[in-house]
Amino acid sequence: MMKAISPTLIFIHARQIGDRLFRHAEELAPGYLSEQDIALALDHGWLREIHPSERRSLYKIFHSFSGCTKRQPLDPGETDQLTISE
Repeated sequence: MMKAISPTLIFIHARQIGDRLFRHAEELAPGYLSEQDIALALDHGWLREIHPSERRSLYKIFHSFSGCTKRQPLDPGETDQLTISE
């Protein structure tokens, strides 16, 4: 059974959280906020869930560099175009 890919969370308008300023349309890094804080931000319209077919997560694609535990593979065409062959 294939596991569903979670949506990419992006900010609507600039938003200050703690000492971090997020710009409009900036992606929320996985694990930065608790599930409760994410639900609150979604309810208030500060965050929006974007389906992975519309916008994929750079944190999940480049998990080796971001430290994200969730992964999202490149498409075969992207692999050919964006990676170095052995």
